[in-house]
Amino acid sequence: PSVATLAALALCQSPAQLRAHANWPGVHGGSRRDVLEAVQALLAPDVAVPPRRLLHLVGQAVAYQTQACLHHNTRSTLVSLMKDHRC
Repeated sequence: PSVATLAALALCQSPAQLRAHANWPGVHGGSRRDVLEAVQALLAPDVAVPPRRLLHLVGQAVAYQTQACLHHNTRSTLVSLMKDHRC
């Protein structure tokens, strides 16, 4: 945005006027997600954590626990990462 645009936004009298003038749908319009995606696009891959990385790592940990268990029976045992898995 230009300096003139930012100055005009600073002079708005109310939050509603600011949202209307900025053409901003508000928090529920997905703007936080859009800002996060824009920031992530600017960061180097070795600095930013990719989306769903934690979910992937937890899945790997669960798979490792079950593969390392000599007597694992997938039908009868749920794996939790709260403690080491043992059948």
